[in-house]
Amino acid sequence: QRTAWHRLGLIAVQAREFEIAQVELEKAHQIDPEHRGIRKSLGYVYAWNGEFDRAYRMLEGIGEAMDEMGVYAWWWREQARPDLADQAENLAQLLKP
Repeated sequence: QRTAWHRLGLIAVQAREFEIAQVELEKAHQIDPEHRGIRKSLGYVYAWNGEFDRAYRMLEGIGEAMDEMGVYAWWWREQARPDLADQAENLAQLLKP
């Protein structure tokens, strides 16, 4: 059930359980590889897990992803997570046209 895996993945993201989120979102992506929301969520989780090549492939062609990574860089710093802020900045650089 694509929707169930997607929502479970989003719940795990909110709980900052990124490894669990990755497994659940990958299951949703296997069912529907063209679903934009799943691709974005999974791409962001790949970024938080430091898997930049996979994140780039998932987010390639999603125009707003680069700008959103810039916002996430700021937001993660506000959350006292400089590690994730750095990962967001790195991915934003990779996504630049």
